[in-house]
Amino acid sequence: MRFAPPSGVPFTVPSTLKSWTYKIDDETIVTIEESLYDRWCAFGQDRAIYRARDSKGSPRALKISHLYASRPHEHVLLDEAREAVGDGVPSVYEHDAGELVSAGHRQYLAPDSVVPEQDRGLHMLLMEALLPLKSLGGAHYLGAWVEIVQDLETLYKHGLLHRNISSANLMYCETGPTIRGVLIDFDMASSSRRCLPYRPHFLHCTCTT
Repeated sequence: MRFAPPSGVPFTVPSTLKSWTYKIDDETIVTIEESLYDRWCAFGQDRAIYRARDSKGSPRALKISHLYASRPHEHVLLDEAREAVGDGVPSVYEHDAGELVSAGHRQYLAPDSVVPEQDRGLHMLLMEALLPLKSLGGAHYLGAWVEIVQDLETLYKHGLLHRNISSANLMYCETGPTIRGVLIDFDMASSSRRCLPYRPHFLHCTCTT
C-alpha cells in the first residue's frame, strides 16, 4: 500500500490526506501537506498533485498520474527539456513507475476490457516545490513570463512541444533576489526524438501546441 495514515490513526477513507504518507519506493516516503490538484477519470489521463515534505523536511511537489503506458515517463521528457532550458523546467528528485491498470482489479472484474495500446500505468514524480506565476505582479511577473515564452521557443527548436499550455502550468522559483519562470506538466509533451503511437481512436486529451 502506497498511502498510509499518520501513526496511530486507523486506515479509513479520509476526508483529507493531510499528514498521510506516500511511498514512492522502498527508500522514498513523503508526508503530504496539502492537495493542490486532482482529476480522476475512467479514460485517458488522470493525475493528482500534492504539496509534501521529504524525510529531511524539504518542501516538495508530489505528482501521481496514470498515463498511457506507450508514452515515455514524464521524467524522461523533463530531462530532455532540461538539456535545452536548464532551470526553466522543474528539478526531479525521485521518480518511479507502478502497476498497469490492466494488472489491477480490472483483470478480475473486466478481463480483456483494456486493449494493450490504451493501457495506463502509474507514474510518480517528486519535484521541487514551485509557486504559481499568477501570484507575482509587475516587473517580476513580466520578467518570469518572458523567460517562459523564450523557453518555449527554445524547446520547439530542440524538437519538444509542450502541448498543454495553461496558466496553471506557469510557475516560478525564487532563489534569493532572483526569480525564474518555470514551465511544468510535461506529461502530454511530444519529442522529435520519440515516435509516439497516436491513433484516431485513442481516448485521450490531445491538448495544445
